[in-house]
Amino acid sequence: MDLNYKPQLKAALEEVASMTRNLGKSLVSAQQKQRIIEQSVRPSITYAFMAAPYTLAEIKCLDSLLTRATKQAHRLPNSMSTAATHLSRQKGGLGCHSLEVEYNKIGVERLT
Repeated sequence: MDLNYKPQLKAALEEVASMTRNLGKSLVSAQQKQRIIEQSVRPSITYAFMAAPYTLAEIKCLDSLLTRATKQAHRLPNSMSTAATHLSRQKGGLGCHSLEVEYNKIGVERLT
C-alpha cells in the first residue's frame, strides 16, 4: 500500500478543470453558476481534505481554479482582485471563500 496522494490531486485538478470549463460554456445565469460552484465543484475538492495532506501550493492551485470559475461566471476579467472575489457578498465580494480557510477548518475539526 502506498500513501502517495498525487494521483488524487491530479484527478481533482482534471475534474475541477473539466467541470468549470463546461460551466463556462453553459447558458445559465451567474447566480446559478455560483450556486453550482458552491454546491458541486467545491465539495468535489473538499471531499479529499480529510485524507489527503495537500500542501499550501496545491491548495492555492485548486483555489485559483475556483476563483477563476467564479470570475468567469460573473463575466468579470481575470485581473479582478482575488481578495474581492473571496469577500462575502455582504461586504461587496463574490462570496467565493478561500479553500485554504476551509482546509484549516477541516483540519481543526479532525483534531477534536
